[in-house]
Formats: sequence, structure tokens, C-alpha cells
Amino acid sequence: MKFRVRIILIAVVGLLLLSSDSEGFWRRRGWWRDGGDCAARPVTIYRDTAPPVSVHRDKRLQTDKRALPEFREGGLATSVVEPDGDTFTVRKHDRGQAKTSYVPITEAPVEVFNDLGALIVTLADDEEMKSRIQKKWDFDRINENGYNERRNVRVTAYLFAVQKESDNDFHCILDDDGSLEDGAKMNAEISGIPTESPDRDQIAQVRQDFKNYFNGNPPQTYKPFFGPVRVVIEGSLFFDVDHASGTVGPQGYRPASAWEIHPIRSIQFLGN
Repeated sequence: MKFRVRIILIAVVGLLLLSSDSEGFWRRRGWWRDGGDCAARPVTIYRDTAPPVSVHRDKRLQTDKRALPEFREGGLATSVVEPDGDTFTVRKHDRGQAKTSYVPITEAPVEVFNDLGALIVTLADDEEMKSRIQKKWDFDRINENGYNERRNVRVTAYLFAVQKESDNDFHCILDDDGSLEDGAKMNAEISGIPTESPDRDQIAQVRQDFKNYFNGNPPQTYKPFFGPVRVVIEGSLFFDVDHASGTVGPQGYRPASAWEIHPIRSIQFLGN
């Protein structure tokens, strides 16, 4: 009798082990048979570690350090000479009309960004923008199939380099966090006073406020650096088809995109 009981116990244990292995088999394949029928339903498979994720790093969030020749402002006619140190002759410059007018707030409410990186990743690809823009003086901002310049933005950043161009615009080079050696950078421009623009008076006021901050003598060349000074800049977006990425700003500290805030509608200096 004892022998038979022992055999029965061994048989029961064997059946239990076989059942456990079978269940594990189906779980490992992501399926579990429900009851005795042929229906099956998926089950969740848990892993101790997540699979590796490929992270795309947008090159525009890095400083362009290439040793490229510096871009200098030109115009439709290479011999353009402004009549004084403040005027911008609209019809003599590529996209002069767009450079000297704001996108109406009623059309595009101001989008607020806490840093440059958050703004930059919302912009269309440079190469795609180039193929959509003409250099005519009256070629307006575009907004087609996601390639959109008709936006107003406000961003907090660090201003560290300024240069006055031959068309009387001031290039203001911005950094994302004040640590200048690397990271996102962008150009924003204080426009020259346009010969014709519905926004002429506001542009003139922004320009005067900018000069006043520097006691009437803003920097004329990118170096030496100053600050960096924390600022809040508001203005309309603009893609400058004239210059290639990595050619505006002090060499080694240049924005990696031709997107700009241009013209600046307001600039607040917050200090170091």
C-alpha cells in the first residue's frame, strides 16, 4: 500500500510541474490559453530593464564652431550705402519689407518660451525653408504647410555679443544659459529705422531704448564680449535666406541656424 501511495504522490508532483512549465511556455510567448477552449488573449510581459532608446540630438541646439567666413549684410544692390547711421532703406535690401514689420498680434498671439532651446525645436528645417523663400524686397513672411515665419515669440536668454551691420541693423547674439562655450544660440535684430513701414515708430523707439542701455554707444563689433546679460526679447520670427547657418556671430560662438527674431519688438535687460 505504501508503495502505491508513493507512486501516486510522484505522479501528482510530476503533473503539477508539467502544468507549471506549460504555463510558463505560453507566458514567454505572450499568450495564455483561456480555459479549455481555443481562444487566446495577449498578456503583458514585464522586463527588468527597458530597451535602449535612440535619442536624436538637434544640431541647432549646439554652438556652430566651424571656421567659416563671417556673413556681412548686403542688399539688392551691392553698392547700397545708407544715408546715415540709423536709416534702413527698405526697397534696397533683400526682404526689406518683412525685416521691418511685425506680424500683427491679432494674427499671431505671442508664444512664450523660457529658453532658446524650447523655441528652436519648434522651427522648420533650414534647408526646407531656403527652397520656399525669394529674396525680393517685398517678399513677405511665409506660412505654408508647417513652414511658418508668421509667429510672434517672447524668449528669455542671455545676450553676449552685438555688432552693427552696414544696413544699420544691430545683430544681437543670444545664448541659452549664459555658459557660452556650447549650447543653443540665436540671432535677434534691432532693425534700422525703415524708410517705409507701418511699424516705423515702434521700431525707432526700440532702437532708442537699446542705445540708451549702452549710454548711446552700443558695441560696433562682436568682440570683446560683454555680460552675458539676461534678457527677455519679444519679436516676430524671420528666416534669413541671405546667410548660411554658422556664418553670423563671433567665430566659435555662432548660431547653428539662420532663423532669427527680426525685428525685435521689445527687449528687457534683467541683469547678469
